[in-house]
Amino acid sequence: YAKRAAKTARLIWPSLVEEWVTMRVQNTPQRPPAEYVGLYQHKGFMLDIEVCELDEKRRGYGENPELLEFTVNGLQRQRAKLRHYHYDVWTFLPNSRDDASRKGMELYMKLPLVLLSFLRDEKGDVSALEWDLQAGVCEGPAPGLETAVQPIRFDRVHTKAR
Repeated sequence: YAKRAAKTARLIWPSLVEEWVTMRVQNTPQRPPAEYVGLYQHKGFMLDIEVCELDEKRRGYGENPELLEFTVNGLQRQRAKLRHYHYDVWTFLPNSRDDASRKGMELYMKLPLVLLSFLRDEKGDVSALEWDLQAGVCEGPAPGLETAVQPIRFDRVHTKAR
């Protein structure tokens, strides 16, 4: 399995990076990271996503550093750093194919899977996030449902990380 996964990642990585660059809207304003911090829940799936701001020591580097981190259901192994993508969308695209393999992200080699979209309410406050965990594809025998699967919405329940 490991050899097949590495080969697949090697083939997919260049097209993923190309799509990431092509779909990104350049020079969009980045809001303060603190606006996104909080706990987001989807009660039906029993999933919690906690978003925290990284301290200076843990932040990334370069022109678009990782400033946030998210954790799924409080599990350390389901944690990733986020960098700004565009508007209210943040990404956890690894720095390289090897980095993705080290992190066990071979199954996240589609652009929608590495993007978290934050939603704002009528007052302009962040109220939810959406994550396309199916990457828009509905598998199964039902014709016409290929793009029917929508991103999963996680409602914000706390504005501060625990």
